[in-house]
Amino acid sequence: MEQVQADLAVPRPMVTVVIVNWNSGTMLRPCLRAVTRENGGLQIRIVVVDNKSKDGSAELVAREFSEVTLLRSGANLGFGRGNNLAQEYASPGYVLFLNPDTELRENALRRMVDFLAAHPDAGAVGCRMVFPDGEVADQNLQWFPSPLKEFVRLAFLSEGVIRLLKGVLPWNDPTKSGYVDKLYGGCLMVRSSVLDRIGWFDERFFMYGEDVDLSRRIREAGWQLYYLSEAEVMHAKGGVTKGASSQFSILMSCESMAKLIEKYQGRAAGFRYRLAVVAASLIRLGLLIPFRLLSVARASNCKGKYREAMASCLLRIQWAWGLRKASTPV
Repeated sequence: MEQVQADLAVPRPMVTVVIVNWNSGTMLRPCLRAVTRENGGLQIRIVVVDNKSKDGSAELVAREFSEVTLLRSGANLGFGRGNNLAQEYASPGYVLFLNPDTELRENALRRMVDFLAAHPDAGAVGCRMVFPDGEVADQNLQWFPSPLKEFVRLAFLSEGVIRLLKGVLPWNDPTKSGYVDKLYGGCLMVRSSVLDRIGWFDERFFMYGEDVDLSRRIREAGWQLYYLSEAEVMHAKGGVTKGASSQFSILMSCESMAKLIEKYQGRAAGFRYRLAVVAASLIRLGLLIPFRLLSVARASNCKGKYREAMASCLLRIQWAWGLRKASTPV
């Protein structure tokens, strides 16, 4: 922990803010403005990695934010690999991985830095995510995935069921601070000394799963993870993947989950995960079909929701059988 003590000794901590951009459009402007105006006496270096955007957002950065280091990757490298391009630009202190569709609220950056400075046992800290309608984002179930857990989640655990069973499941109240098992990569601050020791993101994950993997490696290296509800960021839900196809998120989530399970539990577990996806999707379809028929009979406004849920189940089954896979958006 010698390097952690060195981090704490820095009088004005350096925070390297890394933002991976892919066709984020004008959402990138308020994101960067919030970072630049909310430094709280910190030294800040901002690195935007552009994954070959075609909407002019990279040009927006070059034109309006001369203080920002703009790296053009030349291709859509995904989240983890894109972030890793900024590694050589990171200074000793802290690294904040931030989505381009977010906007830091008052003193969020300072609060995260102050927490890490006061808690040398913490290797990383996350913050409260708030959607534009005021809804606070869940932290997702605080367990590391396995084929059985993913079967239970996909077959039976809707958001409503999770909240109903929050006393039984490893669910943390997103309005309260505390130590957690994993953090969300959309706004994640990590000590640079921790990243120097364990490495940055695992590039086998194009998108999704890389934050769970990083969280696990941080904890296995002996540091704690902390969710700081007092630090808040506004998140335009789905803004990062808005340019991708409607099926991309489902297929990529399945692929990343399979890679994550195989990495830590072996190829046999990866095969069991595919079987779990099929079984869970068939069960969910069996539960959805009666509601879908009922919604048609009643001309319910919910029929579109049920149709979409059923299509998602069928897509997961096709993925599990190797009939569909996620195509990298360009």
